[in-house]
Amino acid sequence: MAEHWPLRPHHGLCLLFFTGKGYDAAFTRNMARVHASLKGDPSQLVRLHCGADLLCAACPERIETGCSSPKPRLYDGRVLEACGLREGEVISFLELSEAVKRHILTVGKLETVCAGCQWLPICTGQNG
Repeated sequence: MAEHWPLRPHHGLCLLFFTGKGYDAAFTRNMARVHASLKGDPSQLVRLHCGADLLCAACPERIETGCSSPKPRLYDGRVLEACGLREGEVISFLELSEAVKRHILTVGKLETVCAGCQWLPICTGQNG
């Protein structure tokens, strides 16, 4: 395994609410694998990266090193800003999860940070 994994900042939020659903079977399998690995060892280091990451590898919306939609970059920026983090920063998955919980979830910013996300109903159903 790599010294640290590239991870989109907003995926730190998505992983907290993962329920086994995804764009398609390949994406869901990959997300489940990454979720299990990071939840199993939250001390693993991730590099905050506002481009295609390990979850995007199996995404049907992926185009080379990016996404067919501009939304993921917006979500990444909102997470970075809300949590006081920087692109390129290397932190543990646990630190990212705690920052997301402290600066987004506990202060009621989920719907603002994730405005327009098709998966938001899953997250709001679990939040609280």
